[in-house]
Amino acid sequence: MSLPGALLTAANPAVDAISSGTGVSGLALQLNAGAIAPEAAVLLALVACLLVDLAGEKAASRWVPPLSYAGLGGSLVLLALQWNPADLQPSFLGSFLADNLAIAFRAVVAASTLITLMLSWRYVERSGTPVGEYAAILLAATLGAMFLCGSTDLVSIFVSLETLSVASYLLSGYMKRDARSSEAALKYLLVGSAAAAVFLYGASLLYGLTGGSTSLEAVGAALETSASPIAALALVFVLATVAFKIAAVPFHQWTPDVYEGWWPSSRWAPRPPASPWPCAFWWAASAASMSSGNCCSPCSRCSAWCWATWWPWPRPR
Repeated sequence: MSLPGALLTAANPAVDAISSGTGVSGLALQLNAGAIAPEAAVLLALVACLLVDLAGEKAASRWVPPLSYAGLGGSLVLLALQWNPADLQPSFLGSFLADNLAIAFRAVVAASTLITLMLSWRYVERSGTPVGEYAAILLAATLGAMFLCGSTDLVSIFVSLETLSVASYLLSGYMKRDARSSEAALKYLLVGSAAAAVFLYGASLLYGLTGGSTSLEAVGAALETSASPIAALALVFVLATVAFKIAAVPFHQWTPDVYEGWWPSSRWAPRPPASPWPCAFWWAASAASMSSGNCCSPCSRCSAWCWATWWPWPRPR
């Protein structure tokens, strides 16, 4: 199945909700847009930074840092308010779920960005690069990583992943006057595009195995019951992309060049791409185990936390 077919499948619930008479109000209830309020705070900060940057570099240097802090701080506050929801409901027709695991990893991403901005303002100003553009690109990467933490659908995973990836390409090549930065951006873009194509091919195979569904729950159930070698091939393609994104051996060759591109952005780069993936693996494993009548053990959550938070990721030289 092709990606357009998957997009049409993901849009079918919205069409059914409107055609069945529930109308726009019923569709709004199914969207449950309040679950992405923390991401909305980051998005508002991103837009505000871009608008302030239009007023000139002097105004941007004064107002962009507090706007970024306000957006990320507000996002962390909203995430804290979402902890232990009384009635956990999927959002956006089942493509996003704001459970405690997703909330925790979204907080890790937002806090990582906040600390990175605090550490890098002086370097950005002294290097002569625009402060507003830098903050906007970093916030865009944060937005993609936060959406990726709660995605429970192959289409939403791919869109979030590419939002994060494109912003990462821009960050690695932001120092365009530096030859190392330009080389890093070119290599990262070429290899990252190839990895995205491999992920799409694996996702299309998973879409076919589920019989026309893109949800991770259906993917987990299909992988458990399928004895076809296509299932193993699909997993190889998807896991290869994940290994590339987190710089796992033997897909880590791109990291030295990208880390040399620019110190502040490369210092931040390993964490957000690594953090959201345990959430996706957790939900796929949960779906497979629940379909067989078992519950995922607490060790799965513990291993996910350890993998994303304390794994010895490489650091710039």
